[in-house]
Amino acid sequence: MIFKRELSNWKKWEWKKKEPKKIELKKNSVEKEDKLDQSNRLKSRLLQGLGIFCLLYFVTIFLYNGLFGGFFFVWLLAAIACFVLSFFMRTKIAYKYATSKIRKLIQVAIFVSAVTFFVIEGFVLSGFAGDADTDLNYVIVLGAHVKGNEPSRVLKMRLDKAVEYAGESEHTIFVVSGGQGSDESISEAECMYDYMVSRGIDPERILKEDKSTSTFENLKFSKRIIEQENGLITDSIGIISNNFHVFRATRIALNLGYENVEGIAAKSDVVLQLNNMVREFCGIMKDVMYGNMKLII
Repeated sequence: MIFKRELSNWKKWEWKKKEPKKIELKKNSVEKEDKLDQSNRLKSRLLQGLGIFCLLYFVTIFLYNGLFGGFFFVWLLAAIACFVLSFFMRTKIAYKYATSKIRKLIQVAIFVSAVTFFVIEGFVLSGFAGDADTDLNYVIVLGAHVKGNEPSRVLKMRLDKAVEYAGESEHTIFVVSGGQGSDESISEAECMYDYMVSRGIDPERILKEDKSTSTFENLKFSKRIIEQENGLITDSIGIISNNFHVFRATRIALNLGYENVEGIAAKSDVVLQLNNMVREFCGIMKDVMYGNMKLII
């Protein structure tokens, strides 16, 4: 009996000794779960806010620009992705079905993607200040979409910059570069030529390149035309495009062998600027992967 009593007392002592630790562990677990819930709610709200912004921007572009240029649908897809991720964060589905290792891999992938995006956008912004010297030997004006026989807003900004430069540089020869798309009634080069002539630029100063379908081809084919005109690739050459496009255009030109090239930045549509910046990121990534350009020369 004495032994049983002592054994019982010992068990009670052990229970009293362990119980505070269990309570403390449970308390820590609850606090940790509460912090996780707060973090998830914050992330969920941020994603909801970002999704609402993407959706509103998609609608704004649609109302402002119609269905022209299908890239803006990326904002609708981004909005849907944000709302889905927000739902996952709020309901903890991600924590129920994904291991901590998978979640960490996803977080690393998102971080690397974000860093890559902002670094590339930094390069894009460096082209905004493009302003070449006057009287360059040649200036290439890069084409953009044509509506009927008239330039689109983006193309008109490039052409207005070209007309301005032509007024300051009497001896510069212009190469207007752009082929004819399936939804265009005339080539971009023809439209650009007509626009510049209508603004008083001597037709003898304008050469047409009307076969290209991309920025890479714009510069590749324009280089041939300059060489056919007895121009030298060592001549001073300017490239006119909208500010968001200047960095990529000059890097492609350098990769094609242009030796003395300068970017000339035209204005860009304020409403479409963010869309164009994101689109340009995709364009740069594509041209880097295809070997059309290098980020650092």
